[in-house]
Amino acid sequence: MNKQFTYNPVVLVEMAQEYLEAERSYRDFIAQHKNQYGSLVLGSADDRVSYWVKDKESSCAGSALSTACRLVGADVNTVIATAKAMNRFEKRERWQVCAHLPTGWCSRCGEYGEYGEDRVRRFFAAREWDADFFQSTGRRHPWAA
Repeated sequence: MNKQFTYNPVVLVEMAQEYLEAERSYRDFIAQHKNQYGSLVLGSADDRVSYWVKDKESSCAGSALSTACRLVGADVNTVIATAKAMNRFEKRERWQVCAHLPTGWCSRCGEYGEYGEDRVRRFFAAREWDADFFQSTGRRHPWAA
């Protein structure tokens, strides 16, 4: 992670949850208003207003999440994938156990701290653009020996 400041990763996950809710609502509305040919049919003015409101909510939530991730140097796809995984876990457990981000007790240093949040920040960190091209395998090169 190339940023020198810290942030609360829970906020990014909450923003991703809001985006996923808005997107689900938008897709459900579209599915309800399709005809047998797959075309969107908005017969009344209320349907057209609802369509534009849901479209705006979805696009604004996605834009806000993308901007926040870019601001802190996080990968937006990783944040959304984390939120989706948490949703799947909570759905499978039927709300008996809530999925959460690891924070609190550090087994490595033996004290209560923000080590778990640091792990989440490293996981969310966006990769450098040249990471696939210039990776070291650890093998010594003949000209460097």
